[in-house]
Amino acid sequence: MTTPDYRSVLYVVGMLLVLLAAMMCVPAAVDVFTHDREWQHFILSAVICLFVGVLCALSGRQKEFIIGIREAFLITTVSWVTISLFAALPFYLRGGMGLTNAVFESVSGLTTTGSTVMVGLDGMPPGILLWRSLLQWIGGIGIVVMAI
Repeated sequence: MTTPDYRSVLYVVGMLLVLLAAMMCVPAAVDVFTHDREWQHFILSAVICLFVGVLCALSGRQKEFIIGIREAFLITTVSWVTISLFAALPFYLRGGMGLTNAVFESVSGLTTTGSTVMVGLDGMPPGILLWRSLLQWIGGIGIVVMAI
């Protein structure tokens, strides 16, 4: 029995984190446009996510990638967990939400369930509302890609 190619998994997960960091800039731009101070949380989250993603991608870089069935299952599992944790950063850094609730919010978005622990969504900043919507969109695309 052969072991999975962990470097390929690390590279793919790193690149997904880089894409997630880029997606975090969209609600940051909305908050800047609407003069809301929440943009700082998105930028800090994006920087952390980008740093870890680039480190993973560079350490997993190689000339030939081997992605078989073992790697595909490992990429799916590791990417869903990792992206859920990093997607929770904007919720957690903005304060008022504990780590458990922030992770729940990001997982519910990425799994497209739409459940929420946030109270008073009508009064939330537009960036946070957009981030919740983007997480559901990312989750929907992820489910479609994995199904294909």
